Amino acid sequence: MNNKSNYLRAAVSSIAVAGATILPGLAAASGADLYEENCSACHLENGAGDVDLMSPSIAGLDQEYILRQYSNVTTGIRVFTEDEAMAQGMVEIMAELSADDMNEISAYVAAMPIVAIEQEVGPIGFPDRGLYNNCSSCHGAKGQGASGLGAPRLAAQHSWYLKDQLMKFRDGTRGSHPDDTHGIQMRDMAVAIASDEDVDTIVNYIANFEPPSKDSNANAH
Repeated sequence: MNNKSNYLRAAVSSIAVAGATILPGLAAASGADLYEENCSACHLENGAGDVDLMSPSIAGLDQEYILRQYSNVTTGIRVFTEDEAMAQGMVEIMAELSADDMNEISAYVAAMPIVAIEQEVGPIGFPDRGLYNNCSSCHGAKGQGASGLGAPRLAAQHSWYLKDQLMKFRDGTRGSHPDDTHGIQMRDMAVAIASDEDVDTIVNYIANFEPPSKDSNANAH
C-alpha cells in the first residue's frame, strides 16, 4: 500500500481515537464499523464530503448506485487522473474490500440522512430551468435522482464535484468505456451542453435545490 492509502487510514484511525461516534439507528454495526475504518476520513462521519479533501457527499445515495460505482472503479471502467491523489487512494482502499464489505458499507451509507451542503449559490431564472430540463428526465425535477433509472441524486451535492464530473463526461474521462452503460448515456447528455458557461449555469441551478427526502428518490422512475 502506498503513502496515499496509509495517509487515509491514519486519518481514519485518528478520528476513531478522538472519539468519533457512529450515527445511531442506521444499518448493521459491521457496516458502520467498515465505513468508519475506510470512508469517514474523507467523506466525513455524516457522509457530507469535504471540498478540501475533494470528496463528494455520499450520504443517502442509492445503494445500487454505490455498488455500481464500486464495481466500475475496481474493474477499471471508471478511472481517475493522476492528479486526483485522494481518489487514487480510494481506489486502493476499495481494492482491499470484499463484495460483502461493500454491501455492508453501501447499506449503511444509503441509510444516512441526506445532509444540506453549505455553499455559495447564485440567483436563477427561467433560462436556467430550461437548461436543466435535459437533466430532469433522469435526475428528477428537484435533483432527487431516480433509483429505477440508475440516476443518483444531484441535490445536496457539492457544486465543485458536479462541475468536475460534468467536465469529465464532456472530455471523455468518464463515460467512454464500452461497458459503462449509464456513463455513456451521461456522456452523450454532457457533450450536448452547448458551452462550459452553460455547465456553470446548470450546476448553480442544482445548488439551489433543497435536500430531497429519501422517498422522493426511491419512488422516482
